[in-house]
Amino acid sequence: MVARRLARGDGEARSRRHRAHIPARPPVARIRSQEFELVVLVEPLEPLDRSWWNEEHFGSDVVGAIDRAYRFAGRVEGYYLYEPRNEALAPLVTSPA
Repeated sequence: MVARRLARGDGEARSRRHRAHIPARPPVARIRSQEFELVVLVEPLEPLDRSWWNEEHFGSDVVGAIDRAYRFAGRVEGYYLYEPRNEALAPLVTSPA
C-alpha cells in the first residue's frame, strides 16, 4: 500500500509537469473526483471543525471534500483509511475496536 500526502504530491510527477508545462490539478478537484484509491490520514477526519484540520493541516476545503467523497474504511498501524464512497471495495481492514 502506498500513501501520499495530498497537499504535497509526488516530486517526480511535479517535475514532469514543470517540464511539460502542465498545470497541476487542484487537490480538492482530485479528491471530489475520487482519483485516489485510498486516503490515509494520521488523524481521524471527524470532527471536521477541529482546529488541527483547519489551521494546521489541509484546511476546510480539502477536509470537506474528503468527507463528501470518501468514507471511513478502518485503521492500519495507527493510520485512518478512507475509501471512495461510490465504489464497493473489498474490506481493507477491520473496524477499530
